[in-house]
Amino acid sequence: MISTLISLLFAFALFLLSGRLFLLLVDPAGELRLGAIAINALGFLLGLGFISLQLFFYSVLGIGISSVTVTLPWLIILCLLLLVYKFGFIDRRASTLAPLPRDGWGPVEIVSVIIIAVQLFYSLLYSTTLPVTGWDAWSIWFLKARAFFVDGGVTPAFLLDASYGYDHPDYPLLVPLSIMWLFTTLGEVNDIAAKILYPVQFAALLSIVYYFVKRSVGRRAALVATAVLSLSPLVIIHAAGLPVKIGGLYSGDFVGYADLILSLFFVAAGGFIYLYAKDGCPGAFRVAAVLLAIGAWTKNEGLVFAMIGALLLLLLLFMRTFSLRLALLVYDIREHESGDLRPLLSGLLFMVAVFVLFMAPWATYKVHFGLGSEYTVGLNIGTLTSNIVRLPLVVGSILAHLFTRISLVNVAWWLLLLSLIVNIRGLQRPGVLALILLLVGQFAVYALVYIITPADVSWQISTSLDRLVLHLLPLAILIAAINGGKLVECDRVD
Repeated sequence: MISTLISLLFAFALFLLSGRLFLLLVDPAGELRLGAIAINALGFLLGLGFISLQLFFYSVLGIGISSVTVTLPWLIILCLLLLVYKFGFIDRRASTLAPLPRDGWGPVEIVSVIIIAVQLFYSLLYSTTLPVTGWDAWSIWFLKARAFFVDGGVTPAFLLDASYGYDHPDYPLLVPLSIMWLFTTLGEVNDIAAKILYPVQFAALLSIVYYFVKRSVGRRAALVATAVLSLSPLVIIHAAGLPVKIGGLYSGDFVGYADLILSLFFVAAGGFIYLYAKDGCPGAFRVAAVLLAIGAWTKNEGLVFAMIGALLLLLLLFMRTFSLRLALLVYDIREHESGDLRPLLSGLLFMVAVFVLFMAPWATYKVHFGLGSEYTVGLNIGTLTSNIVRLPLVVGSILAHLFTRISLVNVAWWLLLLSLIVNIRGLQRPGVLALILLLVGQFAVYALVYIITPADVSWQISTSLDRLVLHLLPLAILIAAINGGKLVECDRVD
């Protein structure tokens, strides 16, 4: 038991180390004002991307995967960064931004903290007492992690084995490789121990949402939004599981899927896009770009979100650089570099670099070994026009899921709708508008997938829509809190 705990602590320490090292590079002055909890949550999130990608590179290059070989490069980078900081090659000036106001504590804040604490305790206790039971967890994510651990890495022999075709060999590998890293430090396949990854994701999700709302609105709104998110059954069944079935689903336990972590990448990337639109902080731009790229490395759905997010980030970057006339209508530019192409070029180069880093290797690997997706076959005008009759069913099913299945999604979507009704002018703010475009754009793509799917569309909706909604549920709560919470603390200027 003690050795298992030490091994897991070591595994998570490397997730944190790799992610925190990246944050030191992109935000050396601390202008993101992350705070102790948020910086570790974000470091963990980024670390999942970097460590899993490292394991994939080791597999392709034939480098043996062990605790030592994976850790050593990060220790070298840490030493180099310490030397760089010591000799002053990186600007370590403290942030000149004013500190966030300190809000008082009242009954609302106290009750919210109690709710969050209880949910976190439940997720940690319940998820680690039961084995993996979800179908996709067994047949896709944990199955691949076991195979990679036994084979010593990602191998085409396993991915091309027709007897394992049901595990979707074309799916990105962040989740199975992250679980494989836990198995590696443990020295064995231990599903129950590896499930600790999911309550940690849950804690990181709550921390990230709290950070964005507190920074943009205030502590009370942040705690209430975080409490509402923690009480969402759809989140809980993926973070810890429930002993009963809910919302018409076949099970109450979906721990081990990749959808919770994808929702975390979505809301974190969206939050930093919002902060870049609001403050123009270069660190927010860079972190958002990396999170978008890692999201594409998590699930295929993340690729579309990355493309939409990248377009929005580039639009904001162009508006800030050139002070376009359109920007003057919707963008509050207090300080900009009109005519200075250096910020534009550096932003473009950084985004291209991280997108290539996280997307190109797996895409190249799939092309080389012929790992295709069943959905790309139907992506043509002929299929779209012949199946367009599905559109009313698809849109109706999505809306019904959002607004009538309260036992599954809580009141998140009603809160979003209410915030837009009472503060429709919030859409004039580019950050809020960008988040709405992310949300609507992603749902539009999901609708397109249901239209072109070769499977029975009613069956496909009944077996997958709940997970697609999960991808965007935290983002919906974030938008509702940012847009609606401003009415409570109207003295804060956006």
